Amino acid sequence: MYQGKLDIVKKEMEANNCDIVGISELKWTDKGYFRSEDFTVYYSGHESNRTRGVAIICNKMVANAVLGFNPLNDRIMTLRIQCKPINVTIVQVYAPTTAAEETEIEEFYEQLQEVTESIPSQDIVIIMGDFNAKVGSREEKPITGKFGLGDRNTSGDMLVDFCAANDLYWASDHELLIAKLKVRLKKVKKENQPVRYDLQNISNEFTMEVENKFQILEEREMREPCELWENPKGILKEVAEKHIPKRKSEKRNPWLSQGAILIAEKRKEIKKKRMTESTRRQYRQLNSKFQNQARKDKNKYYSDICQDIEISNNTGRSRNMFKKIRELAGKFTAKQSKAIKEENGEIVSEQDQVSERWKEYTRKLYEKDVGMPESDLIDISDIDPEPSILHREVEEALKETSQNIALISHSSKVMLKIIQRRLADFFNEQMPREQAGFRKGRGTRDHIANLRWIIESMREKQRNLVMCFIDYSKAYRVTTTSSGCT
Repeated sequence: MYQGKLDIVKKEMEANNCDIVGISELKWTDKGYFRSEDFTVYYSGHESNRTRGVAIICNKMVANAVLGFNPLNDRIMTLRIQCKPINVTIVQVYAPTTAAEETEIEEFYEQLQEVTESIPSQDIVIIMGDFNAKVGSREEKPITGKFGLGDRNTSGDMLVDFCAANDLYWASDHELLIAKLKVRLKKVKKENQPVRYDLQNISNEFTMEVENKFQILEEREMREPCELWENPKGILKEVAEKHIPKRKSEKRNPWLSQGAILIAEKRKEIKKKRMTESTRRQYRQLNSKFQNQARKDKNKYYSDICQDIEISNNTGRSRNMFKKIRELAGKFTAKQSKAIKEENGEIVSEQDQVSERWKEYTRKLYEKDVGMPESDLIDISDIDPEPSILHREVEEALKETSQNIALISHSSKVMLKIIQRRLADFFNEQMPREQAGFRKGRGTRDHIANLRWIIESMREKQRNLVMCFIDYSKAYRVTTTSSGCT
């Protein structure tokens, strides 16, 4: 999908009331999903080459009901949607062309068969995409009718056999197809996103009210760690709701100009006509014109951002300047699929199944027998219990954790700080003098300075210096990894 095409596809989806659209021969690299205005794009491409690739574009309503997607490779991907009364699984494919080796085509259908068999039997299954096959006009009841294009080729035979083996019906032959499927979508429960406030618009009323409420809070006597955290957090959230506006998601203006969109509309009208030599030539000319206009629009879009950065720099608006720099220079990173393999090799992508798999994997990982002799085990029955947590320890831990910016629960961090402080003296006694990292008052830079002094000394004395580096992550293993999951 070349530059500017995504905006055109989204406009066509809105014009034709399409909730879901499948794309073949995407020519994007990597795999993942991302939001683009009111649409979500799920895609699976090659790791590095801009060849092949498949994608499914959903509107906001459908995206809210997506249970999970599995980007198998650059030819096959699946998307499962939660519906009532039964779920729907969509498989988007891009088959090898007839010029490909027969073994490559057979391998594609073997992979597609494995994917089809892994779909829950009660699901509605829709397999769509470009199969690069001619089914022809030969009727195969109930799989296909007698209005196909041309004569059936080898790939067409494989496609018909695949449909027969899986009780599937074939529709369309080298023509775009729009189908209506009446189902009730069921919204998938997802994690609540944290509230983001517009910190550029903090009013004086917010500051004054927080100071007054904190002053009242200081007069109260609190000893429980959770209470010491929850009360200030509750005050900040309550006052922020009243005085600080929530940050609005900025709707990115598409860089494609109206001129380019008009050219695309003319190109679409030409394609609707009967294809002759004249219409093909007009279509190619409009396609080339669209690409040139899209390239100019993109260059203008980036030029405008650079000009905005320069103006912000000259007027002292540093926040806006760095924001535009990140927008201009930031590398796009799509969200990754959460699909992993079960122990039996089956791929799961739904949130509940993925969570259960990670629980099972972690439990088995730490259940492994590490082979430690009983003589090395410590009997904790004779150890005196730790004293209760003191009010002073909680206050000191809160001071250390108060530098965190995110408004999340810090109760566990406070507890960990208290445990860390109590164990600090014990760890310092057990650590060798050479240990530099993870200890107070001595860091890696101290060792680097020592090494530089040794090197300079050896150079002055004209003596050889031999240094040995040990990769401790390779020398020692904390846990076994033989039961890893991908």
